Amino acid sequence: MAAHLDPAAERRALDRLLAREMGDIQPVEGAPELLESLSGSPWAIVTSGARDFVEARFAATGLALPAVQVYGSDVHQAKPAPDCFALAASRLGVPASECLVVEDAPAGIQAAVAAGCIAVGLTTTHTEEALGQARVCVASLADVQSLLTGYGFGGGRL
Repeated sequence: MAAHLDPAAERRALDRLLAREMGDIQPVEGAPELLESLSGSPWAIVTSGARDFVEARFAATGLALPAVQVYGSDVHQAKPAPDCFALAASRLGVPASECLVVEDAPAGIQAAVAAGCIAVGLTTTHTEEALGQARVCVASLADVQSLLTGYGFGGGRL
């Protein structure tokens, strides 16, 4: 879209801006509680973000990353292709159909559904209509935690 810009220079500028903000980063509301509730359960992070960036952001918030991590560089085709979620399911050692994916973007929902996962739309950045392929939509991470609890995480079905 901006062919006149140098991607490497723009990446360096973005990295400088993000580094300045690192000290002010706070976890998303409900994230610490949700991640604590997952303690002892297999879960993964699947992101198009760069490994170094994601690791730094999690460290800045004091949140622990899961053992299974899938980054954009780990797959040949990014979201909305299903590759990232298929890889995460494989690394978790479970069928994709048993994976619940929480996504806030249409491309992520599309990728999760294409991989055969159960998709939950988080309406913090897009509308429920935009996340229309999701099995269910929720407004917050606290709602995700309630959903998992209500369905007996691991035993219930959506």
